[in-house]
Amino acid sequence: MSISERRIVTLNKLKNDVQVLRKYARFVLVLDEHGDVEVVDNEKLFSEGSLYASLIVVVGPQEYQGEKLEETVLLEIAYNRARPYLRIQFKQETPRININARQRVRRLEDEEIKRVYPYILQCMRAIVLERRMQWSVKEPWNRPGSGGNIERGIRFSVHKSDEWLYRQMLVEHIRFVREWYMRKHEYMIYKLLKRFRFMRYSHEQLVSYAGVQQVLRIFSGEAYTRTLHMVALLSSVSRRALVESILVTFGKEVKTLDQEARVFLEPAPFSLEDMKDLRCYVLPERTGGRWKQGGEACAVVEIGLERRFRQRYEMISQLREQEVYSDEIPF
Repeated sequence: MSISERRIVTLNKLKNDVQVLRKYARFVLVLDEHGDVEVVDNEKLFSEGSLYASLIVVVGPQEYQGEKLEETVLLEIAYNRARPYLRIQFKQETPRININARQRVRRLEDEEIKRVYPYILQCMRAIVLERRMQWSVKEPWNRPGSGGNIERGIRFSVHKSDEWLYRQMLVEHIRFVREWYMRKHEYMIYKLLKRFRFMRYSHEQLVSYAGVQQVLRIFSGEAYTRTLHMVALLSSVSRRALVESILVTFGKEVKTLDQEARVFLEPAPFSLEDMKDLRCYVLPERTGGRWKQGGEACAVVEIGLERRFRQRYEMISQLREQEVYSDEIPF
């Protein structure tokens, strides 16, 4: 049971939560009983520098205590220093304004998820673009061990009790990491092991083969100290049985799965569209500093622009500034 479902909640609390979020949340996605989605965009609060809550909220209908509610909180995604479902304080205001912790009485159903997820991606993209506008430095940066530059992003947090969303972020993370460096390692392992005829060899034989030592160096690298990355690479390499035999022989196998690896490996009950213009990086549990204030219940996800989309967007923006291009940006 999640933090947002622990206590018995009153009808007035459910109604008040929606009213406050409609007023202050950056985006509110309203699902009606037919599954249609209305987007409440509080962009004016952001552009005018007014107070707003760094939240993407999904609300929808629910019957509770004998009364049919047209709108109640079904999902929250937070960014900046906010956390989904937790209390938000606007400390700079006098008198101080608080948004109390929100509670929900049901979660999104599968069909609702399929309908609302494309809108969630659109909201994420809009948030990344508007936050980037405030940066003095927009160029990609080089992370240690990355093997190249990586686009900077905005940190979102998702609640792990929303397991479908947590899993989808992990899937997008692995898709990004695979393009970043994992695909290169897959090819290297294929080249190193392609002359091996059998699935198993003795310890003495494996020690003597230079290719085996290079495979071990790949799996011993900093990137694969994270269990999620190791199981993802294992799931996609050719000659998987041979690779697993090598890892077991040298004591490098995955002995236990952590939470994110388990969630990633669980079969998805349905498929969702890929992030096209965005890239996703789920921060390891050990990082995040004060970002982990929400405890182990939240995963921190950095969402940035896909490199080609960012280049295209900046080119059109520059043309606009020069009054050469007057049409709307087609994104």
